[in-house]
Amino acid sequence: MKPPNSLRHATGANSAPVDEALEAFFRSCQAELLGMLYFQTGTLDDARLALQECFANCWRNRDAVPDAKALRAWVFGKALEAGRRLRRAVTSRPVDPLLAEDDGQPGCGTPGGESAEGGPRLQRIRQCLRALEPEPQEVFLLRENGQLSYDEIAQVLGIPLETVRSRMRTALESLGRALAENP
Repeated sequence: MKPPNSLRHATGANSAPVDEALEAFFRSCQAELLGMLYFQTGTLDDARLALQECFANCWRNRDAVPDAKALRAWVFGKALEAGRRLRRAVTSRPVDPLLAEDDGQPGCGTPGGESAEGGPRLQRIRQCLRALEPEPQEVFLLRENGQLSYDEIAQVLGIPLETVRSRMRTALESLGRALAENP
């Protein structure tokens, strides 16, 4: 979903249009954000926590909201940062094997996470995606869930365009190998 075209910088009493536009846009891409954060953090609870942190961060910084064309990349960048912080904070936390099983969480590229079942192949794709290294995983998720262009991903991550392409290639090759080994 595209961001509203009426988004403008505003401060103080005139911030209502920005507030409404940011809220509407955040609601419109919430499922994609949650799906990306789920793969980034590893659990639905952590993804929800990171999503809340992302919204709070976006809200606190709403005076810095870019124009409508850049809003999607800005919000997904803030979500990626929230997911990274949470992932670092919980890296040493033990995982309960009963809770670690895939329980139909939001999926990559599935708006609204509607494919709770999806069959063994989809489950295998999810496992492979969670197993990716963080850098290629982030690029893949920004592209697939965030629907960002390679240029936007480069801007969000602060890396050269060729690095984005390389990380995406790495992600696709890893996913392809893993799926070929266990169809």
